[in-house]
Amino acid sequence: MRAAFIAASVALFAAAGAGAQPPPSSLALLRVHASLEEFHQGNVFVDEDLFVLRDGSITGSVAVQLEATCIGCGWNSGIGHGIGTAQQFVALQSALAANTVGIQPGNCVVQKPTVESGTYEITWYGIARTQPFARRNVFAFQVNADGPLCPPAVAKIITAIETYAFQAGVPVSDFWHPNP
Repeated sequence: MRAAFIAASVALFAAAGAGAQPPPSSLALLRVHASLEEFHQGNVFVDEDLFVLRDGSITGSVAVQLEATCIGCGWNSGIGHGIGTAQQFVALQSALAANTVGIQPGNCVVQKPTVESGTYEITWYGIARTQPFARRNVFAFQVNADGPLCPPAVAKIITAIETYAFQAGVPVSDFWHPNP
């Protein structure tokens, strides 16, 4: 118990000494996990994770394996943390609301010419109108697979998330090519 108190105190003192910035939010807005495959002179595998918090901060990681150029070399990866501008974060929230992120059922397919195949899973952490209840919606979709096509809202949601991540300067897959 005492060790936990000391560790928490050290963290608070370190944060206070680092320009007295407020601590980052711990309230999640959404999470994205993607597993993608592209064929470009061989298979390229991408594993992407994005975590967006309610204060607009975002952490992203991308791991890539270039099977064609170096069999057995393992995965190259990058991780980063950033935050977009207030205007960019409002644009993300507006896109999520306009495209009803909280009620998307998933189990559908998005056609994307830059990706051979893959899957996305989006978890949106909503706040219900009556506290202390919280809502959560998880939906998954496939890229370039067989099955029913997703409504255009699904592609707009992932485009908005990838665009925000790109604008905030965190690593994203270059397969979705978000507009800056």
